[in-house]
Amino acid sequence: STYTRAGEARVCVWKMATTQAQAEVTERRLRPLYDAIDNGHNKKAVQMADKILKKQDGLHCAKALKGIALLRMGRQEEAAPVMDEVLKACPVDQATLQAATMYYRETGEYKKIVDLYEAATKRYPKNVELLTHLFMSHVRVGDYQKQQQTAATLHKLFPQNGPYYCWRIMSILMQAQESKDKAVVANMYLPLAERLIEKYVEEKKVDGEAEVKLYLMVLERLGKMERKLAVIRGELGEKFRSADERSGAELECLTALERWDEVAELLTKLLRKKPDQWSFIQSYLNCQVQRCLKLRSEGERSEENKKTETEEESLLETQTPKESVADCPMSEDRAEEGSERERHENSPTDNAAGTEAVGERTESSPEPVSQAGQPPPSSGGGDNTAGDGSGATGDDSGATGDGSGATGDGSGTADDGSGATGDGSGATGGGSGTAGDDSGAAGDGSGATGEGNSEDCGQTVEVRGGQAQEESTCEGASAVEPSLRPLLEARDLLEELAHEEQKKAANRSTKTHVYRGPLLARLELLKQFEKHKLHQEVELASPVSLLLDYFHLFRTKSCCFEDLRPYLNFFPEPEISQFLSYIEAEVEGVMVDFDCEDNLVKENVGYLRQRISVLQLQRFCGRHKELTPEEKLSLITHCKHYYRQGLKLGRELPTTVNQHSDFYIILAVHLKIELYQESGEWFHLWDALFMLEYSKRSNPQISLLLMKLYGYMGATEYITDIYDGLFIKHLQTETLGYIPVRYLQAMGTFDFAGQLYRNGLRFYYNCSKEIGEYVIQAYKNGMFQKIVEFVALRERLANSLNFSWLLVDMNLLELCVSVHSLEKAKELFDKEWFAGLPYTSLDLQEYCAKLVDSRDLTVFDDWSLQYSRLSEVETKISFDLECLWLRLRILLIQCLKEAVCLTDPSFAEEFSNPPREKSASNPGIVCNGEEENEAGDEGEGLSGRIKDFSRVMKLMDEHVGMVLLRQRKRHLIPIQAAPPCLGHVFLHEGHGRALREMLIVTEHIALGNCHIEDRLREVLETLQAAVAKLKGVPDELRVALQHLSNPERKPDDQALDLTESPEGHPYTLLTKSKIDLEHYVMFLQVVGQITLLCAVCAELAQPVAKVEPKKKKQKKKKKAPVPTMLKSPVGGELSSFLGDLLVMLLAVAQRFYPLPSVEGDFVERLSRLHITEDPEGPNFEYSVASRMCKNVLGSYNISLRECWEMVQAKANFMKATISRLGIETTPSSTGE
Repeated sequence: STYTRAGEARVCVWKMATTQAQAEVTERRLRPLYDAIDNGHNKKAVQMADKILKKQDGLHCAKALKGIALLRMGRQEEAAPVMDEVLKACPVDQATLQAATMYYRETGEYKKIVDLYEAATKRYPKNVELLTHLFMSHVRVGDYQKQQQTAATLHKLFPQNGPYYCWRIMSILMQAQESKDKAVVANMYLPLAERLIEKYVEEKKVDGEAEVKLYLMVLERLGKMERKLAVIRGELGEKFRSADERSGAELECLTALERWDEVAELLTKLLRKKPDQWSFIQSYLNCQVQRCLKLRSEGERSEENKKTETEEESLLETQTPKESVADCPMSEDRAEEGSERERHENSPTDNAAGTEAVGERTESSPEPVSQAGQPPPSSGGGDNTAGDGSGATGDDSGATGDGSGATGDGSGTADDGSGATGDGSGATGGGSGTAGDDSGAAGDGSGATGEGNSEDCGQTVEVRGGQAQEESTCEGASAVEPSLRPLLEARDLLEELAHEEQKKAANRSTKTHVYRGPLLARLELLKQFEKHKLHQEVELASPVSLLLDYFHLFRTKSCCFEDLRPYLNFFPEPEISQFLSYIEAEVEGVMVDFDCEDNLVKENVGYLRQRISVLQLQRFCGRHKELTPEEKLSLITHCKHYYRQGLKLGRELPTTVNQHSDFYIILAVHLKIELYQESGEWFHLWDALFMLEYSKRSNPQISLLLMKLYGYMGATEYITDIYDGLFIKHLQTETLGYIPVRYLQAMGTFDFAGQLYRNGLRFYYNCSKEIGEYVIQAYKNGMFQKIVEFVALRERLANSLNFSWLLVDMNLLELCVSVHSLEKAKELFDKEWFAGLPYTSLDLQEYCAKLVDSRDLTVFDDWSLQYSRLSEVETKISFDLECLWLRLRILLIQCLKEAVCLTDPSFAEEFSNPPREKSASNPGIVCNGEEENEAGDEGEGLSGRIKDFSRVMKLMDEHVGMVLLRQRKRHLIPIQAAPPCLGHVFLHEGHGRALREMLIVTEHIALGNCHIEDRLREVLETLQAAVAKLKGVPDELRVALQHLSNPERKPDDQALDLTESPEGHPYTLLTKSKIDLEHYVMFLQVVGQITLLCAVCAELAQPVAKVEPKKKKQKKKKKAPVPTMLKSPVGGELSSFLGDLLVMLLAVAQRFYPLPSVEGDFVERLSRLHITEDPEGPNFEYSVASRMCKNVLGSYNISLRECWEMVQAKANFMKATISRLGIETTPSSTGE
């Protein structure tokens, strides 16, 4: 009835009003809580949330916000139960869902976000917002099948919304990408995606660029490039927002289809629009080379077919009688066909037509050839932009048309910026010549030689392309092969583009930008000719002239050397020497009266950069390799002079901008490193450090070199300061993080190492979270191609070698620093990051096989010889060796974990069982190309781990990278090489062998085998041999530092012997020898691990008390507790071994005792001492060297103090273990 309906309406309105009122009250209560969390007042937020929950216990949003506040306070164990209550409540309001999503995003529990929205969509299955969030939650976890289902549901509910349909297709493509079954991909995923997108296109629902790109992506995955090309050229291609992007897509399709003629046509148009686009130039030259190869192969097949036909005809004539040929009705026709073919082949007109217009320009209209061997009439004095008359078509003089081919007759000076170019612009001649000129010259360009009388060069450059050769002057000379026409077309086009740039450079009135691409393109063309052995068939400009053309225009640019570097190895040595002679003569003449005191800053900077370019080219071509040590020192002095001169030009530069003359000091440091590499004299490295410290820090190359040298010398405290000063952020942590990671823990700065490891691991964990959000934004914005790139980046970071380094080194650092008792070791191995390491051999196989080398080794500038620089082979060897070292450390952690777990009684029965045999289905372990024929899972437990450890240690010892490290005494050359692998120290000093023997001892004791004396003796002997090689702190250095740090001595004390004897100065003492911190720290780590294993052995050897039934209480006298270990047959051997090890450890530690403190006026005292033999040296240099000395000594002291603290902790651990064994320690063996 009407009354009933009105009553129901009033009830609904009342409920809505009530709900709205409650929402306003809830919002008013939660607003201060949101503000407190946003402002970082987490403690206050927790208190406010508790007050709200007391009034409104069912307000799940307040619980979620409380969980966020607790999490940000570091109280995750308290926040987890609160969030579990929210998850169980299955909330549906957006506020609670968003707060819970924020919490789980910060903790990385993305699966719970999926559970949250799945529960919400079950209650409201048609809510578009909840379904969209559910789709995005599946994106975070990478569940592409659920993504597809959710997107299909969204499209079914809202078919008018196109993005949901595209999400569905993209989810299918991602399933195809992740699937390992190629048959399923080819037969199910890709055809399904094609049908869906084709249906979308047929329904004319495509209205944006994103849908078109998705369509093209599907066609590309299917390999339907013809269809893709048709789409790009069709109506859908007009939806591209950028014409350049559309042209690039078309070019990609044509290249994949190998339709080289169309590629050449398209690239010719693109190059005329953008002549400096290097990717276009490379694609264009590659296209023309492919056209040449294709024409050549077709010509060879044609010749083979003709030869086959000729042989068949000859065979037919020999088999058929002569009289029967005349009688045959077809004989006359065949004879006529044969004579006609012969006339056609021998026709001069056809020969000329087959090679028409080879020497003409692509833009000019070819004229008909009237007679054999006769060129068309010349137009006389026209200006040929691409160099007509290159000698291609040939005439009486060997050159036709106007222009000199490669260089003109004009002369230019260095000041006008045009180099050796003049009126003819250095590329073509400007005169006119006749075709019948018998003098062998064509116009003002001088045809044959094209003398370019450059004032910079002062010599004549002979041009091969314009040379009139006697062989080509003969009438009826052979024409160029048809297969070479594409390259000749490329030559003409590039000459035209280069000529335009040279004209712009010669015209001072215009301020147009001169492009480098066209001039480099000519060198690239010549390189392609040399690469494909075509330089003997086609005449081109000489390499010297092309190199000079580029150098004269861009010698004052910092890019000059980097642009020319790829071509210097392709040209003959005499021509390179000639080129170097020219530029040296030019630049040396300019730099004779060089003075930076005038106000011509721009010109002086140009002069400095000219000299820099010449030095870079000289070094790359091997000129510096031929220098004697005295000549290198002279060159270093020369570089220091120009560096100081250049600093005068950079007074106004900001501190963050590189100085104009930074190259000189970097080159001087490279030369000093070479001198150290050759002689092994330590002071060369100190001189290099001094020059770097003396220079400005604005150049990142200087900071990188300082990190490398300080790390090599062991002053790792300074590395962290330099690393922080470089502001390494984001992906640079991935590519450059290997530099400090290698040195910090290895040199004993454990605190700095732990901080760096935590920061690095935080970067990788944050990237894993952030990339998921980037993928979500890519779905929302229709950037489907970026989705593939983001997913690939996430995989690359997850499988990064640097990430694995940080994770494993963090674990070993915890074992080294924190474990001073067996109970602490048990707690540590129960932590999450230890559980995340690969456990079985097969897991380790997959773990190593996926590792990716992301180290940017080319970040260091290097201008040395090609064979002296870091090669790809050396990079691969370094990567493989680091992977083996990583694998060995993981196995070491597994062995220690297995050994510690043996002390748990529950492991006793499992360990007594023999390891399972290797099955036939168990494949060999392959780690980055290294196959192990006997690899496999050797069984769980300590026994299998020891076998794996021994096998990998043998593999690593035999690796080619380890052989190279043993051959090299010093590891700073090449400059770009990665720091040497620490596995070399581990294996070469016998630490690996000692650890393996100790692991076997632990295994024997666990199995009840008491014959361990020989193995313990071998461990001691191995460690003693390693200790004998260690070089501690020199006694002379301690004496000098104690004298300088004496607070009673006055700063101006003239009685100090050090002022009279520079040999006693700390700086001089440091330059004489290196402190073996790296080997010392490795020894301490191994001793700590052996001590842990001894504690495990002590625990295993202790008899387990039997549980006997209780008897009646009887009063007996209490006896003194007797250590149960005395009853064990191995107790005495372990006690003796630990005692000897403790004595050895303390004896070695005395040689590395911390240095005297260097506080107060230490720098001033050092600066008053003469550190060089130059009495005229400025006090600033003394101050720099003193400060550097203080920093190095301070860094050494930090490492030595932390190592001494570790020694004391390990000594106490040994004492506790010895006490457990029941042996009283004596002062002689445990003295401080």
